[in-house]
Amino acid sequence: TTRSYYNGDIRLVVIVTLLVVFLILVTVLRAIVAPLYLIASVVISYLSAVGLGVAFFQFVCHQAIYWNVSAIAFI
Repeated sequence: TTRSYYNGDIRLVVIVTLLVVFLILVTVLRAIVAPLYLIASVVISYLSAVGLGVAFFQFVCHQAIYWNVSAIAFI
């Protein structure tokens, strides 16, 4: 189905994006630990934003959030 192709593609995009950003940060900062912390903070803030969005839609709007919102929010 379209959704399974979409999930596979978005997983690849997320992994490649995080890897490229990590490599750029390692190059710019010339360290390994600091880029790991920065990538972790980005992932945590993304997950908290998606969680707040889901909570808002479910509890305030009384609607299910659309299935591709999390991928669009990451990009």
